[in-house]
Amino acid sequence: MQSRDKDEVKLSNGEAPLPAVSPNTLARCLGVSPKAIYDLAKVGIIERSSAKLFPLEDSVRRYCEHLRRQASGSP
Repeated sequence: MQSRDKDEVKLSNGEAPLPAVSPNTLARCLGVSPKAIYDLAKVGIIERSSAKLFPLEDSVRRYCEHLRRQASGSP
């Protein structure tokens, strides 16, 4: 029986990648509604994977960039 750690993919910094999550889970993480997640995806701020899940780390990063652009008055 193999240990789960041996099967785990590691990033270049040695950490395991964060999972892809459902729209509802991402909404909970960002403090917005699931509809807001769908709206953000529709306009291209965040992207869904082919499995219709959202890569957590990339989605949070892109959402934060979007908020920074809004705060600075950039489109």
